Amino acid sequence: MDEFDLIGRCFRGRTTRRPGTVLGIGDDAALLDTGGPALAHARATVAFSERDNAAGTAHRVFGAALVRLAARAAAPRWTTLGLTLDANDPDWIEAFAAAAAAVCDACAVELIGGDTTRGPGRATVFALGTATALPRGTVSAPPAGMVESRWPLAPEQASAQAIAGLVSVCVDVAARGARIRCDETPGTGDDLRPGVLKLVARTDATGIDALNDAAARLHTGRP
Repeated sequence: MDEFDLIGRCFRGRTTRRPGTVLGIGDDAALLDTGGPALAHARATVAFSERDNAAGTAHRVFGAALVRLAARAAAPRWTTLGLTLDANDPDWIEAFAAAAAAVCDACAVELIGGDTTRGPGRATVFALGTATALPRGTVSAPPAGMVESRWPLAPEQASAQAIAGLVSVCVDVAARGARIRCDETPGTGDDLRPGVLKLVARTDATGIDALNDAAARLHTGRP
């Protein structure tokens, strides 16, 4: 089974749908109706060893969660962090925390809480934000004239400012009707490199140009 088959078979429909759920299980992010702006939620999980680069690990997991949120045209506001560590290396943890703070600051996001536990290395970031547009029911197909494009992304190699730039572009492009998802499943070619995410967007030529530029900045380290 691929990811979506697994979700559909094992998880979708197992719990009672609540009235405030606009977009729920089966997508990269959820949208919740709070009576005002839609509350959007997304998450990403990264397995790591403390031999891995601490800053790169933080950039990868925070970047993935924030891009997934932005793909729903939601402006990121808050994050929480679940961090499982197989050793207690204060220098590694400090470097991870400093990099996480840099990404959050660049994206105008506050880290509001989380949990730390002992075990095999794993970081999970929950990203929360608000969406100005609140879709009702099933999300409609993209407008005519849009084409699908793909970009391999390596946020662990990028600057915090480049990650923030990609997040901002995704929010803008998605708000204009593009369909965007962030796929952590390795594919072929460049996507087989460790730490590479695949951004898939169905958008128009303007959106493709904006995403191309943001992806290039991510890979070159430009802000």
